Amino acid sequence: MKIKNILVCVDSFKGTFDSIKLTKIIGKYFSQNGYCVTEIPVADGGEGTIDVIKHLKGGKKKYVNVFDPLGRKIKTYYCVIDNTAYLEMAKSSGIILLEEKEKNPWITSTYGFGQMLKYALDENYRKFVIALGGSATNDGGIGMMEALGYRFFNKIGKQIKGHGMNKLSGKNLNDIYHIDDKQADIRLKKCDITVINDVKNPLYGRNGASLVYSYQKGATEMIAQNLECGIKNFAKALKKLTGRNPNFEGAAAAGGLSASFKTLFNANIKNGINEIIKILNIEKAVKSVDLVIVGEGSVDYQTALYGKAPCGISILAKKYKKKVIAVTGKTGVNAHKVFRKGIDVIYSCFNQNQNDFVYIKANAYNNLLKLLNIIHSHLDNLENYSNKIITYD
Repeated sequence: MKIKNILVCVDSFKGTFDSIKLTKIIGKYFSQNGYCVTEIPVADGGEGTIDVIKHLKGGKKKYVNVFDPLGRKIKTYYCVIDNTAYLEMAKSSGIILLEEKEKNPWITSTYGFGQMLKYALDENYRKFVIALGGSATNDGGIGMMEALGYRFFNKIGKQIKGHGMNKLSGKNLNDIYHIDDKQADIRLKKCDITVINDVKNPLYGRNGASLVYSYQKGATEMIAQNLECGIKNFAKALKKLTGRNPNFEGAAAAGGLSASFKTLFNANIKNGINEIIKILNIEKAVKSVDLVIVGEGSVDYQTALYGKAPCGISILAKKYKKKVIAVTGKTGVNAHKVFRKGIDVIYSCFNQNQNDFVYIKANAYNNLLKLLNIIHSHLDNLENYSNKIITYD
């Protein structure tokens, strides 16, 4: 079947293209080459999620002043669409806000995200969609909780609290024995909250927040082990307060913030890309095309294992027997596993051994355009490249 209609549905290439820009580049290329193109940029709960939603659904930005992960004042925003507040924790507590040398989940805090929630509550919003992902933190949500009025005490009854720029963070988790909610903001308990994230990991254990994700946030081996002890300790106090088990599938999102949302506020925890597919009505778009182009910055085994954006969309596309190709910055370990999730061919801008980010950033645009030329030349005989990884550079 000759390909005429294409859906471009890609996530960001972190550090080079956000999903909106990347979708436009790919969409423009194929439009100029005579194809009918539908563009739907996507995200799966991490940074850029609310920007993607606003881009396609409209709405209004609400600007607020909060603290970043290190307690510095920043101006950021959440979005409101049809009286629903869309909040992205990465806008206040994200790793994107830090320089490389500043990354340290021992001291980073979700306090600023708690402030953002309070602002939205004060504006009388009671329906929330919250994107967890791209966090700089591993505090289980105690920073957020402190901003919302929760108090923490150690075994001898001494209150544990932040001071100045040093908000409650991962380093405080192991000292918590009792959580007091008498002064906590009760409004969230009466809200309709949907949390979207892109992980399935439990709160703690060998696949938990600390031992899987803290390293990419700047943790050393010692810090990761200490955070693991702390998060287990915090989980006991959280269960004692709420009567709910915080160690569930998906609880690890945003350094354990997902666990606090579920146990404290009975939030509905949803798979990021599946929820985005519903919000953006992607299924309708998939039905009307011949080819779906998915993608993200790095395609590897995690793309398949954790149901990230490319695989979430490819599974949907195969429901309607559509061709699917993935465009990526580079491939990682066991990238071939995505072929089992419905992706037919992977096209990569860079060799998987290319780790010079300065080089990658400088050449990303040109390599992408040259890769698109290769894809274009393959479209009439795409089946000849099935289950292959094709790299430009």
